[in-house]
Amino acid sequence: MSASKLVFEKIVVAYCIKSKKSVLQFEGCLRRGVYMAKIKSVLFDDMTFCYECGRPDAECHHIFFGSYAKTPCTKRKLYIPLCYVCHKGNNGPHMNREKDLEYKMMAQEYYEEHIGTREEFMDEFGKNYL
Repeated sequence: MSASKLVFEKIVVAYCIKSKKSVLQFEGCLRRGVYMAKIKSVLFDDMTFCYECGRPDAECHHIFFGSYAKTPCTKRKLYIPLCYVCHKGNNGPHMNREKDLEYKMMAQEYYEEHIGTREEFMDEFGKNYL
């Protein structure tokens, strides 16, 4: 067995112990990571690791969620990779308004620097977050 494979297996075991996941769950996360690697975000180059904690089992969070904003959010690729805990936990954007606004401000700053004006942003997403 190669040295790099041994190191990887040690990392997997340490991660599984720390996160209380089985190796099969970890492998499922890796498969999801392959899927997430195909999703492109204008804000992040790597969508496989959680933005907040670095876990390798990230989910795709649409910064502007809800029926009114999900389509423009998808069109503009305004996504953040978040693990399940950071995405839907008490400190995640769905439960924590401050975290939600932090992500929305980050997305609006990017929009105004690279895509369009503040007025265009407000037309598309319905509100100014800055």
